[in-house]
Amino acid sequence: MMPMGLLIEIQKKDQHMFRPTVLLGIVLLFSACSPADDFRQQKIAARRAAAEQTHEMAKNPVAVQQFLSNTTTKVWNAHGTQIEYLAADGQTFLWYPDNVAVVKGRWKLQMARYGLEMCFLYGENSLNPLTGQNGGQWECDMAAYYLLNRDEIVDGDPLNLVAGVPFVMPRNTNISIAQAMSRAGRGQLREPNKAMAPQYPSGN
Repeated sequence: MMPMGLLIEIQKKDQHMFRPTVLLGIVLLFSACSPADDFRQQKIAARRAAAEQTHEMAKNPVAVQQFLSNTTTKVWNAHGTQIEYLAADGQTFLWYPDNVAVVKGRWKLQMARYGLEMCFLYGENSLNPLTGQNGGQWECDMAAYYLLNRDEIVDGDPLNLVAGVPFVMPRNTNISIAQAMSRAGRGQLREPNKAMAPQYPSGN
């Protein structure tokens, strides 16, 4: 590739003939060292490393139980923002978008043929609006998948979800635990995010 200065000089001499070459050279020059590309590759590498670490942890049910007990988790997906407190005694308190009260349930870990599962049970009067399914039955998924897809995992119940929802969660808004605490007037989040692959809303 010719240096950029040489390409510009050629453009000045014969503007019509060499303009495509000049533009192509500049595009190639910048695309070859784009900070966005470097950042994207770093994110892919970090995600891959987190996946390997998560699958290794999931081989040890005791370690996963200790890691998740008495924590508040947050995920942003097709449901919207969901924040949930996982009590050490197996109770769970889910803060779901548009709900005026927490959805109480149970959580547990169990071994399946393919590995460790993370399971949840919510009341029969609860409803999954995406699937149309009522609660009342245990639903399980791979523990490694659950761990890898939590945006945030912090120790304790900083939002005091055992007492109810701090406010009605907007459905189409990605809210971090720290932002929710600030909005609820509960001060600053002091516990670090120990999620395997942490994610935050823009501007957080």
